[in-house]
Amino acid sequence: IFKTTNGGSTWTMKNTSTRITLYSIHFLDEFNGWVCGHRGTVFATTDGGEQWFPQSLHTVPINTMRSIFFATKNIGWSVGNRGLIIKTTNGGLTWFQQNSGTVKVLRSVAFADSMTGWIVGDRGLILHTSDAGATWNQLNGGTNSILTSLFIKNKTLGWAVGLYSTILKYDSSLVYPEQIPSIPLGTIHVNNFPNPFNPITTIHFSIPEKLVLNIKVYNILGQEVRILFTNTEFSEGDHNIVFDAEGLPSGIYFAKITSSNGKYTAIRKMLNIQ
Repeated sequence: IFKTTNGGSTWTMKNTSTRITLYSIHFLDEFNGWVCGHRGTVFATTDGGEQWFPQSLHTVPINTMRSIFFATKNIGWSVGNRGLIIKTTNGGLTWFQQNSGTVKVLRSVAFADSMTGWIVGDRGLILHTSDAGATWNQLNGGTNSILTSLFIKNKTLGWAVGLYSTILKYDSSLVYPEQIPSIPLGTIHVNNFPNPFNPITTIHFSIPEKLVLNIKVYNILGQEVRILFTNTEFSEGDHNIVFDAEGLPSGIYFAKITSSNGKYTAIRKMLNIQ
């Protein structure tokens, strides 16, 4: 554990009397903080990190704890391997287990207040609670990437990040488009190769008749990032078009093909890795 008192210019090592790997640290204020790590390790401090003392997890399964968060001095959560969620209501003196409904690795936990929180983990897992963790509901984030870290600003705004430069933003003021399966959708078949790609991929699609098409690319937030074709006539049959993601960040993108007559729509999910 390292501590800085000058904005990060210099750091001082602090002793925890353990050699176990630590994965997460959270401070509620300048004095009260907690860390967690391998083999169910949890340490706490009440003097700004000068001294750390172990907390007992004897009442819950011993597992690798990957993230820890406290909403108040007494109420906190830690999450880890095999879907483990544990909670304390007395500052970490004792802990009890909550039901996550999954065995996936949970990698980060954060709360907006003592009732409303989120957890992210492997294969794009996002869990949400509005009752202090009594129940956890799974959300669709539109990705299968491992999500490694979470930051919640308030009940309506937050971010999660993960592998392949994945960045997800939660904003309850926005309305996100429904994610539609890509192959096949109706009578338009669409694919792309390679996928993942860097930074160029070929989008292949087949249409049953001559159509005027609009082909656009959107990011994970539903924002338009490229216009490939606008009101362009395509003949019946197979077509190949090139999408160059140069200048776009790594992440998940969606190629959307729509016909001007409104009869046909197809969406292809693509992964850009740079």
